[in-house]
Amino acid sequence: VASAKHITVTINDKYAVCVKSKGKNLLNLTGEILYSFGRETIFDNQVTIKPTTDGRTAPGVWFVLGDIKKFLGKTIYVKADAIQRSGNYNPRMLLMTIKGNTSVRTYLTYSYSKAGQVMSVKIPDDLDTNEASDLALNMYVNDGSSQVDADAYAIFTNVYAGLSEPTNEFVPYQSNVTYIPVDYPLFEGDKIVRRNGEYKLLRKWKQEVFDGSEDEGWVQGKSNTNQFYTSQYKEKKVNADIVSNRFKHATSVEPPSIWIGNDINIYFESGYLDNNTIAGFQEWLQENPVSCVYELATPTEEPLSSEAMKALYSIMACDEETELTIVGVPSDAEIQNQFLLPRNEDGALNTTAYCTAK
Repeated sequence: VASAKHITVTINDKYAVCVKSKGKNLLNLTGEILYSFGRETIFDNQVTIKPTTDGRTAPGVWFVLGDIKKFLGKTIYVKADAIQRSGNYNPRMLLMTIKGNTSVRTYLTYSYSKAGQVMSVKIPDDLDTNEASDLALNMYVNDGSSQVDADAYAIFTNVYAGLSEPTNEFVPYQSNVTYIPVDYPLFEGDKIVRRNGEYKLLRKWKQEVFDGSEDEGWVQGKSNTNQFYTSQYKEKKVNADIVSNRFKHATSVEPPSIWIGNDINIYFESGYLDNNTIAGFQEWLQENPVSCVYELATPTEEPLSSEAMKALYSIMACDEETELTIVGVPSDAEIQNQFLLPRNEDGALNTTAYCTAK
């Protein structure tokens, strides 16, 4: 927000937002590997870990499960359906927090992992997120001294890591991406939430565009006629930063600038407007629309269009625990008539329509 960066790609003249879904299992074996110290082979929901050719250091691999902020106060469950090992070397799985690299990490669990054993840990509500950015799952081989022979290995099969207790039937990782249209850009902190079976956009920031129309309620300052302000936007956060396309943000009279107190204020330098009246200011706005973004005191829920709802249902896993994450859109992306999986009103896949479309 500080640099006023936002999504610029559009669908049918609306802003396009990229949304990613995850099913129950958050472990993506083909996704981001944060760190590897050994040799690993990943194939068909199975992870084989071996040391480097000279052995010595305990081999392992760290998989990122997601941003740690999403897990605060929640319990994470981990399970492997089958675990194989060589000799007396112990295969282990543990959850850990990572900040950017391997230099800052905190181990949340330390457990010898047996096949079918469920490991769980509650992420503290008050975890210092300045010291942790990601939640990761570490699978490794150890004999208690961090030194193993070159022929040591551990094999983990059907590993699950998620927010709900695993069942006897293995649930693989599921992920899909779609795009939804919104009326104006998203900013940091905006979210997609599910309320009574419907998705809504939870806006932390509000965008206003002033074009000089009468309903904007502009008033001219009495002691400073170069000041124009409007007080009808009461949902704003008092004294918050404000980002504008034409003015810098200020906290006091520092023309030309825009700032929020009890009102939205615009200050001009003396003599800037040809007609320094309300009418002259409105005429200037008509030729030079001013957009601004400010933080809301209380986030607001914004309904999504039927088009956006269908897009979100099209990437849903078949359960109510699908996690939706706003990903963003590359600035050079092109979106052309994206095909959406046809859904019934309850979100279930309409297989007849799907087969017809294919």
